[in-house]
Amino acid sequence: ATSAQTAADEANANTAITASYVTGLTLTGTDAGSNVTVSISAHTRVYGDATSVSVSSGSVTALAYSTVYYIYYDQPTRAGGAVTYQATTSSATAAQTGDRHTVGSVTTPAAAAPPTDGNGVSPPGVGNIP
Repeated sequence: ATSAQTAADEANANTAITASYVTGLTLTGTDAGSNVTVSISAHTRVYGDATSVSVSSGSVTALAYSTVYYIYYDQPTRAGGAVTYQATTSSATAAQTGDRHTVGSVTTPAAAAPPTDGNGVSPPGVGNIP
């Protein structure tokens, strides 16, 4: 019975992360002189089980120009707060499973171009990919 309960809890947790999304988010790519910095605003992560947490702002630096990046963080506790954001060009790498929380995507600007805005993950955990 214990192993069955553990399996059910893991399945529910995976469903909660897969169906999670963000509210109150802005993603902005800005030319930093020789590369791009993506700034992520503080936001709320809403899980598929209707719980939510506040997540702190942050940034990812030294990204390439004119490239689509998927922004994510890993957090097994699902506690929100301060997280370490990462960027990848692979949607498969950023997929919301296990402890991975996809924040959204942004196409970085070309050199000397104005900042670009990205898109957050919308309910139920489906990205608005540019």
